[in-house]
Amino acid sequence: IYSTRTRNAIISDAYAAALVDKVPYETIFEVLSYVKKEQEFLPWQEALNGFFNVLEFFGNEPESQSAKKFMLNLLEPIYKRSSLQHIADNYKKEDLFFEMNLEQAVIDGYCLLGSAECVANYKRLFDTQVLARCQGSGAKPSECSSVAAPLRAKTYCYGVKEGGDAVYKKMMELYLAESVQLEKDILRRALGCHKDISALKEWKVDRFLNRIQTGLAAAMPGFFMISEITFRQMFRIGFTRLMLLALDRNASFVRLQDVNDIFYSVSANPVGQEIIINFLLERWDQIYDGLMPEHRAVGKVIEAAAIGIRSQHQIEQASLPFVKYLKKHGKHASDFGDFDEIIEKSEHKVDWIKKHFRRLSEYFKKAVGE
Repeated sequence: IYSTRTRNAIISDAYAAALVDKVPYETIFEVLSYVKKEQEFLPWQEALNGFFNVLEFFGNEPESQSAKKFMLNLLEPIYKRSSLQHIADNYKKEDLFFEMNLEQAVIDGYCLLGSAECVANYKRLFDTQVLARCQGSGAKPSECSSVAAPLRAKTYCYGVKEGGDAVYKKMMELYLAESVQLEKDILRRALGCHKDISALKEWKVDRFLNRIQTGLAAAMPGFFMISEITFRQMFRIGFTRLMLLALDRNASFVRLQDVNDIFYSVSANPVGQEIIINFLLERWDQIYDGLMPEHRAVGKVIEAAAIGIRSQHQIEQASLPFVKYLKKHGKHASDFGDFDEIIEKSEHKVDWIKKHFRRLSEYFKKAVGE
C-alpha cells in the first residue's frame, strides 16, 4: 500500500511523462480507475488537475462529452458522500481541513463537468442565502450574504450563470454597492459567468453607464442597435464593451491590477475565445496605452488571448501569423516575451491534438460505453 504522498507523486509523474510521450495517456486513465476508492485530497487534486489539463485540449469539440462522462463516473461515489452544507458547517475545523478541501474539489469538478444536479445545488444556495437576503437598495453582500466563505465564488458564479437577466442586473447592483474589496473581487468575477445573451443588453441600461466617461460611448458607435444584429454579433459587442470598460482608466469599473480578470472571464467563454484574440490583434495600441506602465497586466491580456488558439488552421493561416506580425511591428510589442509564449504554446497545443486527440476520444467513448 502506497502512502498518500507516494500516490500523489505517481499520478503527477504519470501525467508529466504522458505530456512528453513517455507514457500513453490511456495507461494513466486505466490507473486512475482506482480513485473511486481514494479518500485523500492530494491524490485527488493531482488526478483532477491532470484531467482538466487534458480536457482543455478537447476544447468544445463533441468528443469532450465522452471525456467528461469518464471523469464524472470516477467522481460519482465521493460526490454522493459530499455536500455544500457539510462544507459550510465544518470548513473552519482544522482537523477536517483536507477532508473539506477534497469535498469542495470533487463538488466543483462535478459541476464543471456538467452535472445539472450539482449546479442546481449551488443555484439553490444562491437563491436562499444571497438573493433572498440582499434585497434592499444599497445592500452589500459582505454584510447580507450568508454563504460560507469557501463557497462564495462558485455560488455567485452559478447564480449569475443560471439566473438570467434579472439576476445579472442585481449582481451588478451589488457589485457597485460593495465596499469590501475581497467581496467585490468575487462579485466581479461572477459577472463574467453569465450565459444569457440578453444579459448583455443590460450594459445599455444599467445605472453604471451613467458614471462612465462619454469618451467610452464615442468609441463604440452603433452599440444601441444591438437588438437588430445576430446573436454572435451581440456576444462580440458585449464582450468587446466589457474589455473596453476594463481598459478605460477614466472609468471606475475595475482596478488596474484586476483588469486581467476581465480578459480571463471573456476567454473562458467559447465565443469569447474568438473575440479576445481579434481584440488583441485589432486594439493592441489601446491595450498598451490603457495598461502601461503595468507591464505584467499587458502580459496577462496576451496570455488570455492565446487560450482560444487550438486548430491547425489558426496556427498556419489565421490567428498565429497575425500574432507574429504584431510582435514584430506593434507598438512596443517586441518588449513582451508573452508573444513568444503564445507561439510556443499554440504550436505545442496543435501538436498534442495531432498526436492524441483521436486516440483518446476513442478511448473515452469505449470507457463510457458509447
